Amino acid sequence: MIRIILLSILLAAVGGCASVPSELKSSQAFADITPQQVQSGQYNGRHVRWGGVIIQVEPQNGKTCFETLGLPLDKSAEPKRDVHSIGRFIACVKGFEDPAAYPEGHSITFTGTVTGIQEKKVGDYTYGFPTIDASSFYLWPKEPAVVYVPYENPFWDPFWPYYYYPYPYPYYHRFR
Repeated sequence: MIRIILLSILLAAVGGCASVPSELKSSQAFADITPQQVQSGQYNGRHVRWGGVIIQVEPQNGKTCFETLGLPLDKSAEPKRDVHSIGRFIACVKGFEDPAAYPEGHSITFTGTVTGIQEKKVGDYTYGFPTIDASSFYLWPKEPAVVYVPYENPFWDPFWPYYYYPYPYPYYHRFR
């Protein structure tokens, strides 16, 4: 009986890890297209969920636009940072958002509708940024640093390895 209870708690915990934030859920299906594919100009009006890393935030008249380096999303709609970019894009949200609240390099995910292409300079190169009219967005919390601390000599400790359970050799701790 205890095993069944522990197994159900474990399954509930694992199932909760891959949930999409409520801000990013939609009743409409998301088109499976990337910003690079939209540069051809044939996907206007499609409903998308894109994410990436913030490059620049620019408040404009009645809206705030986020220039973003697009990255593929994982199961929970969070941008994967260890992969190649899928292209830059600009997502505009209604109203004013303070650029100081959205620092460069933070992960962000948008849902919205593709509205077209905006030509902008990246260095000396003219780049066609796909633009979306964002209906919602989610700023992901900054990941805490993980520091690996090896356990030098486990044989002098009479409680090893049980004292350090569940951290196997070399164990690690998350520092916040």
